[in-house]
Amino acid sequence: MIKKNVTTEEIELAKREVVALVQQKVYPEDFKSVRGEGKVKGNSPLACLSPIVKDDQVLRVGGRISRAPVSLDTMSPMILPHDHHVTHTNPVYSRKERTLLTRIGVN
Repeated sequence: MIKKNVTTEEIELAKREVVALVQQKVYPEDFKSVRGEGKVKGNSPLACLSPIVKDDQVLRVGGRISRAPVSLDTMSPMILPHDHHVTHTNPVYSRKERTLLTRIGVN
């Protein structure tokens, strides 16, 4: 049976699952390094982002605002490859997320 009404929570969960799958395909070594060692290797293109993995198992931009009273997506945006079709074709990814990654040129 197809559900007619999709909740915001279900959309957010699906979004995170898609991002996690893309990240694991595009950044497999970085994903493993952050989960295992807590950081990426110095020569990684993601090193300048100080990536972290939170409970949602998504690579996110790290930083020093971890105590700020803002949402997780605002505090630590998800890392998306700027040239991946999911990043550019899916309207659920915010313009801010796409702009951030295009400017820094993360592939």
